[in-house]
Amino acid sequence: MHQVLVFFSMTVTKLAIFLAVGCPHVFAQQAAVSIEETELFRQAIERFRGASRVTIADDDDSSFNRWDAPESKLETGVILEWNAEKLFLVRPNDSRERSISSPRVLRIEPVWENPLAEKLHELYSKQRWSEAIAIGPKVLGSKSEYPSTPRWQQKMLLAELVECRTSLGNWEKGAVLFHSLALAKESLPPLLATVIPIPWTDSSVAIGDRKKLHELSEGWIRDSNELIKLMGAAWLLDSDQQKEAIATLDTLARQSKSTLVSKYAEAQLWRTTPPVELATKRVNRCYAVRDSLLLPLQAGPTMLLAERFSKANEKELALSEWMRVAMMHSEQYRLASHAAKQAAAVLRERSQSAEADALEIPYRKLQP
Repeated sequence: MHQVLVFFSMTVTKLAIFLAVGCPHVFAQQAAVSIEETELFRQAIERFRGASRVTIADDDDSSFNRWDAPESKLETGVILEWNAEKLFLVRPNDSRERSISSPRVLRIEPVWENPLAEKLHELYSKQRWSEAIAIGPKVLGSKSEYPSTPRWQQKMLLAELVECRTSLGNWEKGAVLFHSLALAKESLPPLLATVIPIPWTDSSVAIGDRKKLHELSEGWIRDSNELIKLMGAAWLLDSDQQKEAIATLDTLARQSKSTLVSKYAEAQLWRTTPPVELATKRVNRCYAVRDSLLLPLQAGPTMLLAERFSKANEKELALSEWMRVAMMHSEQYRLASHAAKQAAAVLRERSQSAEADALEIPYRKLQP
């Protein structure tokens, strides 16, 4: 246990510096070179308005260095399509379209197809959840004012609306919307699947619409879509159908070909493991599961680890994981702001009020 604590410990000084320069996301470098545009690229620009910026993890990236962003590179190109397997794009010097493995996509900064899509994204980014939800039907769905919005941008916006719903505490509506997103014609990229509305805190008891979620989950747990099956099983873990939920999660953890599904299923099973056992005998396995995921996919499992460590009265371990979520996953505001609050409370118990404020202030500024 001492080795674990040493490995994960982070000084308060480093925390203050880290937050002073801003919460890190993914650092990518791209050489500034003059590139002659191809005809294919010009045609793509005409069709899809502009070129987006895509941050891509290096092949076989490992997040073993848990306080560092993964090695990555930045590509600029017109995105043609994006599904669970591939992202297709055309760069300025490409004479034919190029594909990138979707599990390597860490971030996309789109050139939005229309001003309303851009506005929805802006409202989401500013945590103006209700306003974003209000204009959703104008951008998406059968009554959209912009039916030509590329499907990959529609999926990004739907994922943001799922987060808007859950951030407002409307878990049932968020889960129903995610159900539609997961069943969309094109399969869902792993980066967008991270918005799956499942409990990443220790219990779902405090969630107001938990009973309705249990009712819906009775059907979801038997769905052929693994993401929907995962969502149903996760919600039934604290119901009278726990046995079936555990069996389903265990099967997904062992048999799913999707890294996200298999690791998320195993992480959800941590909720059924006694906290002390998880923080001692199983801690290395927990870290291995979490760290096998690329950084944007780690926020939920990291949050759950913090909650379980806290239950085990392992405050050093819990603090480390809460700080990690707050500092390395600020783009996942709902989890990160909660983690910052929990970590700050521990720091204040230690009379480290300045450090607690440094951790919380970035999220206070983002309050709607």
